[in-house]
Amino acid sequence: MIEQYHNHSDHYCLNLDSGMVIDSYRMGNEARFINHSCNPNCEMQKWSVNGVYRIGLYALKDMPAGTELTYDYNFHSFNVEKQQLCKCGFEKCRGIIGGK
Repeated sequence: MIEQYHNHSDHYCLNLDSGMVIDSYRMGNEARFINHSCNPNCEMQKWSVNGVYRIGLYALKDMPAGTELTYDYNFHSFNVEKQQLCKCGFEKCRGIIGGK
């Protein structure tokens, strides 16, 4: 997978535990376009439903209608030479998406 994304700076992968990754680069639902924030208002949760894993986006706080939903991507970059800069605007922004 690393070779497949070596020259791409735009990808939609969600790292789960145990080495599982959801790759929605080519197809997926609207959730793949939810933006990153270093101060997110939502989080992704993995649930097992009848033995099948499901991913859901859950609010971390009450929000008025029309609020942009965000979550912390906090991923491991596939291309360490081209880290993706964070532009979330939070005052304590980490500067790099996935950076600690």
